[in-house]
Formats: sequence, structure tokens, C-alpha cells
Amino acid sequence: GADVRPQPTVPDPLGDLTGSYLLQADRAGAECAPTTREPSVVLDLEDLSAAYMGRPRFRRWARAGRLSGAPEALTAMDAAFAWDPEPWCPELF
Repeated sequence: GADVRPQPTVPDPLGDLTGSYLLQADRAGAECAPTTREPSVVLDLEDLSAAYMGRPRFRRWARAGRLSGAPEALTAMDAAFAWDPEPWCPELF
């Protein structure tokens, strides 16, 4: 498959993870590392966490103004965070 290389910037309210990251993914796996490159997506830690837990909606969130990014980067982020099967938890909290 095609390589995915968006560069998201993530502001973290606690300051632990704030920064820009280079995400490289293909069908064989993915890597994420800090980068100094200009970001192609800007999103907060809450949206990144929701996507990681199985709700990749970057394009939809951008339309709603929750994040910003180049259309091709948002499409790549949606694809990179898609899980099959989707995560689920049988326990009720």
C-alpha cells in the first residue's frame, strides 16, 4: 500500500507530549517519532486519543473546526488509524 506520512502537531495540556510527530505507516506497520518538520495536521490530545481508541474521524473533525490539516493528510490519518476489527470493551464503566 501507499505510505502514509502526515506530520501531526499535538498540544498537550500537561506538556508531556506537546510537539510535532512524523507518522509513517503502511500495511506492514507504523512508526511515530518526534520531528521538526512543518505539521500537516494540528489536533489536540483528546482527538488523537479518540482516534487511537477506534474513532478515526479526522476529516469530519476538521469540517467541524476541531482540528486543521491538509485534505490529503487528514485522509491519510483516517486510514492510518482505522482498525479492523474496531476496538471494543465488553465491560461497562
